[in-house]
Amino acid sequence: MKTKKIPINLYLALALVFLILPMLVGCGTISAGAVQPEQENLGAAETESGGIDLGEIGTIEVGVEPTPLPEGITYTNETYEFAFEYPETWTLTEEDHGVVLQQGPNRLAINFRWADEQIDRFGRTGMGAGDLIYAGKVNFMNQVIPAEALFFERKSKAVFYGESGKVEIGDRVFTIALEDLETDYLEIDLPEGVIAEANTILGSFRDLAATGGETSAAPSGLEAHLIVQSPVQQGGGEPIVVNFLLENHGQEAVYLLKWFTPFEGFGGDIFKVTRDSVIIPYQGPQVSRTAPTPESYVYVEPGQGVAVEVNLAEAYDFSQIGTYTIEFRSPRISHLARSEAEMATTMDDLGPVEILSNEVTLEVVASTAGMGEPVRRTAEEAGELISAQLLAQKPGLMEAPPLAFEELPDERIWEELQGQVFRVTEGIFKNESFFLRHDRVVQLGEALGGQGLTSLVVSDLDQDGQAELLFSYIAGLGPGIGPGTQTRVGMVEPDSGALRVIEADMAYLGVAALRLEEPTVVSLNVVEAVEAIKVLRFLDKLGYLSIENQGSDETLMVNFDPNLPPEIKRNILAEQ
Repeated sequence: MKTKKIPINLYLALALVFLILPMLVGCGTISAGAVQPEQENLGAAETESGGIDLGEIGTIEVGVEPTPLPEGITYTNETYEFAFEYPETWTLTEEDHGVVLQQGPNRLAINFRWADEQIDRFGRTGMGAGDLIYAGKVNFMNQVIPAEALFFERKSKAVFYGESGKVEIGDRVFTIALEDLETDYLEIDLPEGVIAEANTILGSFRDLAATGGETSAAPSGLEAHLIVQSPVQQGGGEPIVVNFLLENHGQEAVYLLKWFTPFEGFGGDIFKVTRDSVIIPYQGPQVSRTAPTPESYVYVEPGQGVAVEVNLAEAYDFSQIGTYTIEFRSPRISHLARSEAEMATTMDDLGPVEILSNEVTLEVVASTAGMGEPVRRTAEEAGELISAQLLAQKPGLMEAPPLAFEELPDERIWEELQGQVFRVTEGIFKNESFFLRHDRVVQLGEALGGQGLTSLVVSDLDQDGQAELLFSYIAGLGPGIGPGTQTRVGMVEPDSGALRVIEADMAYLGVAALRLEEPTVVSLNVVEAVEAIKVLRFLDKLGYLSIENQGSDETLMVNFDPNLPPEIKRNILAEQ
């Protein structure tokens, strides 16, 4: 790696009620047969409707994903020699041998003591019902510690950090837990955003014993300037090359420790990368280090800069379509010297160094290469693409989950959209369904361990010459929250490289499905299960679907019949 000098210039949808096992028939509505263990699917009648059966709740792992914090507050504990940052949206309370950070009902408790210190009560006692599932890693005082999520009935009840419930840093012992102690235990489901902020708070911890008591980075006069070589890139998987220019705005030359900068390559998480405001986790190496040497520094003259090229795709995932933002993170373990004599010789000399950075944007769009001849995927091939998508969406999953897939065959989907629909038949994402076109994947609604799709329809609804994939799916609500079943409607735009999914702003509190009445006319209808023949029978017609343009955006609408009976109208939720 060469350097050079350069002059400076859902509506809530949660639990299970019905299990829809889709098999396409007739006019695009999915029919279904009940599935029993080690038995084949029961056949569905050749009709405009499909079968329905009860299913079992599955489990789903919630990813634990680091995320940047807003401007916040620094807490310093001089007795136990550590400091950390937390956002203003959290409140901090000091306790005996601990601090508690609170955001609403969510409570991040951090207890600490000396290894030889004897105290009557240290940390939490007891644990609620559930299973502990590995949920990723967190960098705590420059030490990587595991996180374990406590799951019960498909909900994240708590997160515990460290080996065997504790973390040892030098001669200090910490116990760390994120919990909700105010909500009824059966209703607790820690939000992923709260887990992500808690992880980032822990990642901001600094060991003052190792940094000479320095609590914050002093202005260095250095600034990082990033330039993306290709601001628009077709398809993922290609190098993402960024020019990293380090400028010295000070009045004298400086030596900067290369650690945690592109001048040493990737030795840690040195960039903040987001895709459409979602953090992209670091996937590169974590380097173990010894005392720095003079060769560990880069020299920057006053009014000058040094530059290096770095391929971000080596450490961050850019495989998904979307808008990415990139910013350099100031190194927390570094050193700035004015001369060779001031260079650090031990780890105790090191501390954070502030380096300002601009933010750059990169757009990854659909690749047009090879799209002239669509490829029909097998269930195994589709499974690899879908599993990779799930892994990217749930960073807490350290590897792709073992899943089995089946195709929901519909020749209109293939002939008019060059796409396929696959459903997960086994594993933690059972009954989730996905639309696959070339190597692009989007999820069709949410099965949430149970129901999933009720219908699929191909129609040129807006009569623009490009057919859309319309779908309906069932989502349930938990006990005491609301009615047991709700149907929602969505649409996939295949002419969009990113396969954009648009959902109608409505819900029907019951079971409903789409029906293709004419090539450009689609209705939404109430259906009921007929157990004797395992089909769904169409009942009241709720209304018709339409696509409306609002500027550059499109909206999927369900135009409800104003003359519906009152008992039907009461079950319709729609924004007025």
